[in-house]
Amino acid sequence: MATNRFCSRLVRPVAAPQLRQMVEASKANPKATLFVKFASAFCSACQESRKSIDTALKATDKCLDIVELDADVADTTADSFGVKEMPTLVAMKGGKVVGKMIGASEPQAYVRFFHKHTN
Repeated sequence: MATNRFCSRLVRPVAAPQLRQMVEASKANPKATLFVKFASAFCSACQESRKSIDTALKATDKCLDIVELDADVADTTADSFGVKEMPTLVAMKGGKVVGKMIGASEPQAYVRFFHKHTN
């Protein structure tokens, strides 16, 4: 069976309209997890978390879909997800938030977060 899942070893940037489409599409596959990182270009913790997430992606054997939204540009979208601090990594299944990780962490913490929300 064909799949529309995006297997990534890097976080890919998206704009708010694209994210809304992805969230809508995720409703059709409630078992698949979409990870959304809300960040700011001016946030040093956001930049550090990007490096840690990229390292974590390379350390896991899972097929993950991880996108990043610039919350400075798309503040209304970030607000709709309840994002108050950056960086915030959100796990979504079936179009609903099932987990959040706030702040920058070491790669192994991201690996645990990914595994928790993809099993």
